Amino acid sequence: MVPETVPAVEVDRQIRDHFAIEDKVILVIETAHTDGIFNTSTLKRVVEITTRLLAIDGVDARNIISLATEKSGRRGPGRGNFPTFLDPVPATREAIAQTR
Repeated sequence: MVPETVPAVEVDRQIRDHFAIEDKVILVIETAHTDGIFNTSTLKRVVEITTRLLAIDGVDARNIISLATEKSGRRGPGRGNFPTFLDPVPATREAIAQTR
C-alpha cells in the first residue's frame, strides 16, 4: 500500500534482507461446529492445509505456525521426540479436551 519510492520501503527491505526476516503466514479456519475448531474433522483439516502450505515451493517451514507444526510438550515414543499438538489428530472427546 506504500509506494516503492518511499525511502522507508527501501530501509525496510534492507533490514529484512540483512536479518533474513520474512512475514509469517496466518490462516484462519472458521467453522460452525459447536466446539469451534476443536473437533476431529476440523483438526484434520488444519493438518491438511498445513501440509499443503508446507509443500508450496518457496514457502519457508519456519514461517508456518500451526497446531500441526507446534510441539505439544508431551513426550512421544523415542528419546527426545515431542510430537505436535495434532500428531496424532485427537479422535476422542478426552483427547480433544487435552489438546484444547
